[in-house]
Amino acid sequence: MQAIILSVRPPWARQLVTGEKTVELRKRRLPGDGGPVRALIYETKAKGGCGALIGEVVLRGMMPRPCDGMGKILMWACVTMDEASEYSGGALIYPWRLSKPIEYATTRRLEGRPSQSYRWAKEDEL
Repeated sequence: MQAIILSVRPPWARQLVTGEKTVELRKRRLPGDGGPVRALIYETKAKGGCGALIGEVVLRGMMPRPCDGMGKILMWACVTMDEASEYSGGALIYPWRLSKPIEYATTRRLEGRPSQSYRWAKEDEL
């Protein structure tokens, strides 16, 4: 399975790996061919984050945009409408569907620099 390193700010990074957050909102479409992608979760140093890999999830695909608004998607993404609007800056955002969260018992430091959004993982990072 392909793997990416997904940079996420606290507190959302922890919510991803504990399974509380089941949708990730991004300004870009899901990477790869649309099939399942393993995502190693890198908690950024912003807002007191640890700056390390804290767990992983499987990206299952993009969710269709509902006709009745984004209310449920925002709830599953653990964000408010204001937070989503601030993040998107008025641009289209894509809801990525997540499954199989794993929280690592100990954090793992990255060799090299993490991406601002995501990057493909190297073999030695898996």
